Amino acid sequence: MQSIRHTLQSFVFLLLMVFAVHASAVPTGPVIGNVSLVLGTVQGVDQDGDVFEVSRGADLYAGYTLTTGSRGMVRATMNDGTTLTLGRDSDATLDNFEFDATSGAGGFDATVRRGGFEYVSGDLGKFALNRQHSSISTPAGVIGVRGTIIKAIIDMDANTITISVPSGNVSWLPTKSTLRYEMGDDGDFSIIIADQDGNVVPQTELPKSLQDAITELNQAIQEAEENRYIFGDSVPTAIKVYESDDAGGQGDLELDEDGTLRPVSPTDGSPQS
Repeated sequence: MQSIRHTLQSFVFLLLMVFAVHASAVPTGPVIGNVSLVLGTVQGVDQDGDVFEVSRGADLYAGYTLTTGSRGMVRATMNDGTTLTLGRDSDATLDNFEFDATSGAGGFDATVRRGGFEYVSGDLGKFALNRQHSSISTPAGVIGVRGTIIKAIIDMDANTITISVPSGNVSWLPTKSTLRYEMGDDGDFSIIIADQDGNVVPQTELPKSLQDAITELNQAIQEAEENRYIFGDSVPTAIKVYESDDAGGQGDLELDEDGTLRPVSPTDGSPQS
């Protein structure tokens, strides 16, 4: 009996140690950026596999994964000003980021598995106009970045990615091909649809799927920026957000500190109970 009791005690001790280490786990490595915009439900996974709710201003570390919901949007801003903005139903990992502001050396690597996204180079692109400084891996291939704006959407149902490069230059290296395609200002074309078998079809104009994704993302960005302007980092007390004409005939409404909309009395301006 003593042997069994000792074994159980040892097991419980080890289990408590595991929980203690897990609870005290902290991110490793330097902060590589922060969450500058967020809208809707956005989930993060840290280096230890722990899931957390993403909020604006949160620090980001290499290895963090960001996943947006059906009405979510998130913008990760790296320390050099590079931004990666994910639209709804997107999933991406910030694999690595390094930047030396003195020499301009460094790079940014990310993996986008699904959804629409927008990438805009920061200071990395200004220092490295003629060389690849960053990469975005996708299920269909890798985008090599040389100071650029990229708008793209990954269609998991069709197993395709649509890429537009309105400014700058990138290379596209399909997963199942040794061919390299140059896109952008100095490339052969600026818009392509590529699949996971290595097929690449140049486009003369934006396909509807990407047009819709860009419009939807821009609307989400605008809404997130308006929320940031109104609320800041917390919901303030009694900020009027709806006037009479916008309140569906309910009169003016105020948003209280609990996030509840309440009618405003037309006589003295105080919230009605």
